[in-house]
Amino acid sequence: DGMSHSDPEKRMAAIQTGCPYPLELMAKIKCTSDRHAYSVEKAVHDVMAKYRKQGEWFRASDKVIVDIWNIRSIADQFVN
Repeated sequence: DGMSHSDPEKRMAAIQTGCPYPLELMAKIKCTSDRHAYSVEKAVHDVMAKYRKQGEWFRASDKVIVDIWNIRSIADQFVN
């Protein structure tokens, strides 16, 4: 899944070995609880579904970047 209880940069480095293209961390959201994290991840998957290539991999585009920043800006609404 896209959630990590550890350092996101370390997680990205670990999955980079399975990808022939350079990965770039687009955003990270610090969550206040597991419940908050699951809510944010669901919102991310809902918004990003239209860009999905396969599994956790998505097409890159300027629109993706805008949507990611919009998700970051609304993540606080999920805090419980």
